[in-house]
Amino acid sequence: MYDYITLQSDSKFSKSINVDRLKIVLLDIDGVNIISSASGMIQLGDFKIVLQGIKCDSNGDYSFDDDSKFKEINMIEINIPQGAESEFENEIRQIVLDLSKRIGWQIDWRE
Repeated sequence: MYDYITLQSDSKFSKSINVDRLKIVLLDIDGVNIISSASGMIQLGDFKIVLQGIKCDSNGDYSFDDDSKFKEINMIEINIPQGAESEFENEIRQIVLDLSKRIGWQIDWRE
Protein backbone atom coordinates (compact mmCIF):
# COMPACT_ATOMS: atom_id res chain seq x y z
CA MET A 1 0.00 0.00 0.00
CA TYR A 2 1.22 3.50 -0.85
CA ASP A 3 0.52 7.03 0.24
CA TYR A 4 1.49 9.89 -2.00
CA ILE A 5 2.18 13.60 -2.21
CA THR A 6 1.91 15.53 -5.47
CA LEU A 7 3.65 18.56 -6.88
CA GLN A 8 1.85 20.56 -9.54
CA SER A 9 2.57 23.76 -11.41
CA ASP A 10 -0.81 25.25 -10.45
CA SER A 11 -4.39 24.17 -9.74
CA LYS A 12 -5.12 23.47 -13.44
CA PHE A 13 -1.80 21.76 -14.22
CA SER A 14 -1.30 24.39 -16.93
CA LYS A 15 2.52 24.55 -16.86
CA SER A 16 4.93 21.77 -17.61
CA ILE A 17 8.63 20.98 -17.67
CA ASN A 18 10.63 18.84 -20.04
CA VAL A 19 11.56 15.36 -18.77
CA ASP A 20 15.24 16.16 -19.37
CA ARG A 21 14.98 19.05 -16.92
CA LEU A 22 13.21 16.74 -14.44
CA LYS A 23 16.14 14.30 -14.62
CA ILE A 24 18.64 17.09 -13.94
CA VAL A 25 16.60 18.31 -10.96
CA LEU A 26 16.20 14.79 -9.56
CA LEU A 27 19.90 14.02 -9.90
CA ASP A 28 20.66 17.23 -8.00
CA ILE A 29 18.86 15.86 -4.93
CA ASP A 30 21.08 13.73 -2.68
CA GLY A 31 20.44 10.01 -3.02
CA VAL A 32 18.07 10.08 -6.00
CA ASN A 33 18.70 7.55 -8.77
CA ILE A 34 16.98 7.76 -12.16
CA ILE A 35 14.89 4.62 -12.78
CA SER A 36 13.02 5.54 -15.99
CA SER A 37 12.64 8.38 -18.44
CA ALA A 38 10.41 10.40 -16.07
CA SER A 39 11.10 9.02 -12.60
CA GLY A 40 13.65 8.63 -9.87
CA MET A 41 13.92 6.70 -6.64
CA ILE A 42 15.49 7.36 -3.28
CA GLN A 43 16.15 4.66 -0.69
CA LEU A 44 15.34 5.52 2.93
CA GLY A 45 16.16 2.56 5.13
CA ASP A 46 14.21 -0.39 3.72
CA PHE A 47 11.79 1.90 1.83
CA LYS A 48 11.95 2.98 -1.82
CA ILE A 49 10.41 6.41 -2.39
CA VAL A 50 9.51 6.91 -6.06
CA LEU A 51 9.33 10.38 -7.61
CA GLN A 52 7.21 9.92 -10.76
CA GLY A 53 6.78 12.63 -13.38
CA ILE A 54 3.36 12.49 -15.03
CA LYS A 55 1.52 14.20 -17.88
CA CYS A 56 -2.05 14.67 -16.66
CA ASP A 57 -5.13 16.56 -17.82
CA SER A 58 -6.39 19.82 -16.32
CA ASN A 59 -8.20 17.90 -13.56
CA GLY A 60 -5.10 15.96 -12.52
CA ASP A 61 -6.38 12.72 -14.08
CA TYR A 62 -3.97 10.39 -15.83
CA SER A 63 -3.39 6.85 -17.01
CA PHE A 64 -0.21 5.39 -18.45
CA ASP A 65 1.72 2.16 -18.71
CA ASP A 66 5.06 3.57 -19.81
CA ASP A 67 6.45 6.99 -18.98
CA SER A 68 8.95 6.85 -21.87
CA LYS A 69 6.32 8.54 -24.04
CA PHE A 70 6.34 11.66 -21.83
CA LYS A 71 8.28 14.58 -23.26
CA GLU A 72 6.75 17.06 -20.80
CA ILE A 73 5.27 16.56 -17.34
CA ASN A 74 2.89 18.74 -15.35
CA MET A 75 2.71 16.75 -12.12
CA ILE A 76 5.12 14.82 -9.92
CA GLU A 77 3.76 12.12 -7.69
CA ILE A 78 5.90 11.06 -4.73
CA ASN A 79 4.92 7.48 -3.82
CA ILE A 80 5.58 6.63 -0.20
CA PRO A 81 5.35 3.00 0.97
CA GLN A 82 3.18 2.41 4.01
CA GLY A 83 5.24 2.87 7.18
CA ALA A 84 7.92 5.02 5.57
CA GLU A 85 6.30 8.32 6.44
CA SER A 86 6.16 7.56 10.16
CA GLU A 87 9.80 6.43 10.21
CA PHE A 88 11.22 9.05 7.81
CA GLU A 89 8.76 11.94 8.06
CA ASN A 90 11.41 14.66 8.24
CA GLU A 91 13.49 13.23 5.41
CA ILE A 92 10.45 12.84 3.12
CA ARG A 93 9.26 16.36 3.93
CA GLN A 94 12.72 17.73 3.08
CA ILE A 95 12.83 15.88 -0.26
CA VAL A 96 9.39 17.23 -1.22
CA LEU A 97 10.24 20.79 -0.14
CA ASP A 98 13.57 20.66 -1.99
CA LEU A 99 11.94 19.38 -5.19
CA SER A 100 9.18 21.98 -4.98
CA LYS A 101 11.69 24.78 -4.50
CA ARG A 102 13.86 23.64 -7.42
CA ILE A 103 11.00 23.63 -9.95
CA GLY A 104 8.74 26.25 -8.39
CA TRP A 105 5.64 24.06 -8.13
CA GLN A 106 3.08 23.86 -5.33
CA ILE A 107 2.75 20.90 -2.97
CA ASP A 108 -0.45 18.97 -2.33
CA TRP A 109 0.32 17.25 0.99
CA ARG A 110 -2.99 15.27 0.91
CA GLU A 111 -3.41 15.74 4.67
